[in-house]
Amino acid sequence: MSKDPLSLRPDRDKRKKRAKQTRLPRKPDYRPQDKEENRPEQRRNKTLDEWQGIVNDRIGEAIQSGAFDDLPGKGKPQNLGRNPFEPADMEMANKLLRDNELTPAWIADRNELLAEIQALQAEISEEWSWLRDEFSATDDEDRRSLLAELWEDDLLRWKIYIDELNERIVTLNLSLPIWRMEVLQLRLDRELARIGATEKLG
Repeated sequence: MSKDPLSLRPDRDKRKKRAKQTRLPRKPDYRPQDKEENRPEQRRNKTLDEWQGIVNDRIGEAIQSGAFDDLPGKGKPQNLGRNPFEPADMEMANKLLRDNELTPAWIADRNELLAEIQALQAEISEEWSWLRDEFSATDDEDRRSLLAELWEDDLLRWKIYIDELNERIVTLNLSLPIWRMEVLQLRLDRELARIGATEKLG
């Protein structure tokens, strides 16, 4: 006599119990949820200033928790003879510059260019102020026409000068070893807008 096939099946309650016993535990979530930078609304490309702020916060927390209290060499003078971030092929050249109190060429060129840009901006501002005041102070149409021509001549001269400066700025930016020190190119319309000037006097 054959056994009933249904009797060969294991008890349903026993199967559920066995399944609970063999179930793998949930994988823990190791992501820190309490940090501001890990929140979904904060997950975007951060600016360099934002990253610097995060780094400074982490360093401040480490200092408060005493992470830097037992560093090797604490209380001893540091060896500042060599810059660990200085490329080996530039070490001798930089040492000669330091010993002779010289400035690298790209720094001198950049400072000179920035000084010329500031001088140009000051000249544009002074010329606009003088011509605007003179134009407003007179009712003589001939004098007003002369002042307007002077302003147009100034604009033409500055446009040519700005084109020359921009060529030098491009050359300088290509030689800079640090991208954050790049000099922005000039535009006459932006310089006029900065001081509230217009292309036509009056």
